[in-house]
Amino acid sequence: MYSDILLSGITARDIERIIRVEHSDPHSVLGGHPATIGGKAGVVMRAFHPDASKAFVLFQGKRHAMTAVDKSGLFYVWLPSCHLPFAYTVLFVFPDESRWETEVPYRFVPTLGAQDLHYAAEGKHYRLYEKLGAHEREMEGVKGTAFAVWAPNAGRVSVIGDFNRWDGRITPMRSMGSTGIWEIFVPGVQQGDLYKYEIKTHGGDLRIKTDPMAFSMELRPETATRVWNVDSYEWSDRLWIEDRAKRDTFSNAMNIYEVHLGSWLRIPEEGNRWATYREMAATLVKHMKEYGFTHVELMPIMEHPFDASWGYQVTGYY
Repeated sequence: MYSDILLSGITARDIERIIRVEHSDPHSVLGGHPATIGGKAGVVMRAFHPDASKAFVLFQGKRHAMTAVDKSGLFYVWLPSCHLPFAYTVLFVFPDESRWETEVPYRFVPTLGAQDLHYAAEGKHYRLYEKLGAHEREMEGVKGTAFAVWAPNAGRVSVIGDFNRWDGRITPMRSMGSTGIWEIFVPGVQQGDLYKYEIKTHGGDLRIKTDPMAFSMELRPETATRVWNVDSYEWSDRLWIEDRAKRDTFSNAMNIYEVHLGSWLRIPEEGNRWATYREMAATLVKHMKEYGFTHVELMPIMEHPFDASWGYQVTGYY
């Protein structure tokens, strides 16, 4: 049914799982893979877009037409005498002649190392937020975002967003074995881009989930998570940190004031909106000094499904 070139290094079942978007390791099929055909070494390239009618591989200033597998959106081409790794893009052409040239996620190595996976599987990775979630990275000179999520009971996980029209068929992730973690590096995705995860259960149901490790989210009632680099924030509390180190916190009096920022101060002249942190700071400090408080305890300032939760029903922890 399938050509020897298409099946080089894989099986017909691999092809069928890619077409049905059910493969737990799409990287093992899609992208470029070394192969020897007819005694000659080269590279087999495969690409998938369920809505495309044509596809081309572009590299070294040349365009190579790919062969379509039925009308499934799977394409392949044999490139003799080529040797990996090399940079390339894929050009998809659609029935209305619109085009999309893109870097292919399936040519990049995993963004999580063996040690991270080991400690994550043991439940002992204490900085997991640095590995899971969405993190801007540069791989092989290509800028993009590394996505990783823990979904141990999923049959398939895809990252969806504006960058792929929220279509879970376009960017399926790879399973990192028994760890339950799924990952992918998506070129071109950058800070501010919205995304979610599409999870397909073993029963065939689809679930759309926000990222529990996200650093930024849309304002409710919208629920998408957002790529964001928190390391870019420039702190300005150096003098306070230095002064704190000089004090003996265990011998000084402590009187804690617990505050829910969302209800403590509003701006009635502007539609009763929330005050910003800076707008609230001076009033809050004045109030604490007046009543003899030495410390402020903020009720959870993470994301919440609705305002009346007072911080107890958290949807975004980071």
